[in-house]
Amino acid sequence: MSSDDKQALEQARENLRNANDEVEERHKELLDLYGSVLEKHGHNPKDLVVPDGWDCEESPIGVCAYHFFEDPCHDRCIFCGKPEERK
Repeated sequence: MSSDDKQALEQARENLRNANDEVEERHKELLDLYGSVLEKHGHNPKDLVVPDGWDCEESPIGVCAYHFFEDPCHDRCIFCGKPEERK
């Protein structure tokens, strides 16, 4: 393998690591904002799970949320009542 190829591969790996770090940071920001909004609406965000996937018109955060302890299978969104697993 040439020196140029090694450098290009290492640069590509570094770019991917940086992109993954950025995605993780943006995801954390979104979850923090979800928590803040849910708290303003009287919910304890530490008790809730907000999986990606389902829009929820009744939810103040726009997506379904499930109670972590009372509904570990995510069978009933606390806002719309729909399960996470839908067909």
